[in-house]
Amino acid sequence: MERAEVLLRETSLSVEEIAQMLGYRNSSNFYRAFKARYGVSPRAY
Repeated sequence: MERAEVLLRETSLSVEEIAQMLGYRNSSNFYRAFKARYGVSPRAY
């Protein structure tokens, strides 16, 4: 998740692209994991 945080902050990659890069086959699983950890969705972050 730390890598996702950096990519969201410092790149223009889409949430879906970041989820794939981090090995999530389904971006909704990534959304849930990110929100559970940070309290906001990846898009809101």
